[in-house]
Amino acid sequence: MTMANMTLTSAQVGEFCESMALMLSVGITLAEGSSMLACGYGEDTAERSVLMALYRPLAQGSSLADAMEASGAFPAYASSMVRNGERTGRLEATLRSLARYYEEQARLFARVRTAVAYPCALLCVMSVILAFCVIGILPVFSGVYDTMAGGLAASSAALVGAGMVVGWTALAITLVLTVFALFVFISCRSERGRARLLRAGQKLPGLRGALHAIALSRFMATLAVYVASGSHSDEAVASALAAVEHEGLKERVAAAHEEMIRPIRPLGLVHALTQHGVIDELAARMLEFGTRTGQMDAGLSKLGDSLFDDGIERLDRVIDMVEPVLVALLTVAIGTTLVAAMLPLVGILGTIG
Repeated sequence: MTMANMTLTSAQVGEFCESMALMLSVGITLAEGSSMLACGYGEDTAERSVLMALYRPLAQGSSLADAMEASGAFPAYASSMVRNGERTGRLEATLRSLARYYEEQARLFARVRTAVAYPCALLCVMSVILAFCVIGILPVFSGVYDTMAGGLAASSAALVGAGMVVGWTALAITLVLTVFALFVFISCRSERGRARLLRAGQKLPGLRGALHAIALSRFMATLAVYVASGSHSDEAVASALAAVEHEGLKERVAAAHEEMIRPIRPLGLVHALTQHGVIDELAARMLEFGTRTGQMDAGLSKLGDSLFDDGIERLDRVIDMVEPVLVALLTVAIGTTLVAAMLPLVGILGTIG
């Protein structure tokens, strides 16, 4: 496997950041740490190849951020945050923050796969069953009706037509749900697919708030690193803005930044973010307290952690609803199909009786 096509998953990035932070906490250098971690993997594993690719430049005095970027195996956000951590002398804290972020992200998508896998299998099976009922069974009733058309009332024809419509509708809905479930399940297996799901989730009412909270927590964590490095607030916002991928949040932060750099009566960081709806009044008071006590970076970091926990909790609630909702839809599809199969028979028996 070449470095050009080697990309670590979220779980692997989180494990790497946590391990490197642990190495730093006990006084082990980055080069030694990467070499020691590489020894824990097999010869042909992606993790070992990446760690050995990091070891060479680190042993020659390169920064961890440069080594990560040169490897091409790490997300741009991770490399950027590590660079900020190295510049501010907060590398260990930054690595631990990144570890938590990527481990939680991996956990969430693992839960999504688990939540979708069982209903996805049920949907596939039921699609086959429904197709057999609609294509194989319902036409039999239609044929029986045609044979007995001379002695049946007109209402039976309506029942047969209704049965066919209900059956085909249930099959169509089940097929659509099956394709969607398969798409979600397959997308969760790759980083690119996960990015597509996150972008799509930003437009869905049930996920919009959770993904916004997580994106905002990421912005606050990045902003905290820049503020801790001594950057001016408007410069810190401009730098942290580059890490924002949420479209709605990016527009609001950009508008707030414009208010901060305008030549006439520019707004401060907290007022600008509040005025453009980036943060609410409670968060604004928390940051104002941090400003007065000279601990703005700590306030931003704490706010980011709070927002991240809130976003994770919201996403967990949505994920917990996936399986029961899909099972309920399957039950309705099965029930409607059975009714569709029985309606013509009821009509025929009623006419005969």
